[in-house]
Amino acid sequence: MAAYIYGLIVNLGTFTYAGNFIAYYLAGIPFDSMHAIGNVGFMLVLYPILTKLLKKQEKYYI
Repeated sequence: MAAYIYGLIVNLGTFTYAGNFIAYYLAGIPFDSMHAIGNVGFMLVLYPILTKLLKKQEKYYI
């Protein structure tokens, strides 16, 4: 979901080049979808690693 929100924010700032926001946003949907799939992939790979690291760090700060 964050990738689509990010794409919307970026498109709001740059759609003036195209002149039509709807067409510009729809043209960016494939990129936003790949971005979202990449985010999920990284989350699946990095979540177990990061939770272990953060649990180790938690000992030092509590």
